[in-house]
Amino acid sequence: MLFKDKYDGCYERPEYFLLEFYAKGNTHNFFWVLHRDVDKQINNPDDPASRGSNVLLKKSIKDNSIKLTKIVLTSDHGYFSG
Repeated sequence: MLFKDKYDGCYERPEYFLLEFYAKGNTHNFFWVLHRDVDKQINNPDDPASRGSNVLLKKSIKDNSIKLTKIVLTSDHGYFSG
């Protein structure tokens, strides 16, 4: 999924500010920095399979009158050596 997921993964995407990737044999190491549209992530994510997964989160946000920022800067990394 890391390399073949069409909605997010370890390959260049417009929302990625930085993507560093190393691979040799079965070993890979990656790091990326990106921005996320919070409203889109919660209410209308790119991946159709995850659209219903935020029901409890949306209810909690509404019930507690939580105000969310519009954009967040985030990072992710992964390492595998087999």
